[in-house]
Amino acid sequence: MTATPLSGKELAAAIRADTAAEAAALTAAGTPPKLAVVVATADESSAWYVRSIARAAAKAGIGCDIVDLGEHAAPGAIRAKLAELSADAGVHGIILQTPLPDGAALEELAGAIAFEKDVDGANPLSLGRLAAGLPAFA
Repeated sequence: MTATPLSGKELAAAIRADTAAEAAALTAAGTPPKLAVVVATADESSAWYVRSIARAAAKAGIGCDIVDLGEHAAPGAIRAKLAELSADAGVHGIILQTPLPDGAALEELAGAIAFEKDVDGANPLSLGRLAAGLPAFA
């Protein structure tokens, strides 16, 4: 059997093109896709990553709201914002950026992200649905 090399650049370009086409179709149908990235850190490497997410979303024609709760956000405030975004019909995907402030744990907050909008699969329900072959964001 002969190995076939896979070009990561070609695959990534194809995925980006497909995503942009789907985003354009949704926008044309009256439902412009929107991602919300919830941030509660002053970590510069995290900020760089969030900016790269926003740039990639813009290139694909996807709206991206950066929701900065501040580096001292309380877990209750983070959970409330995640629940609010989960209930917002205009938001289609949610990312809770880490690291989180002291006292805030991803495993305790991720359940507030609706599994239908859980981009990173942080909500344990997302992983369970994926493992069971049920519809999940992935």
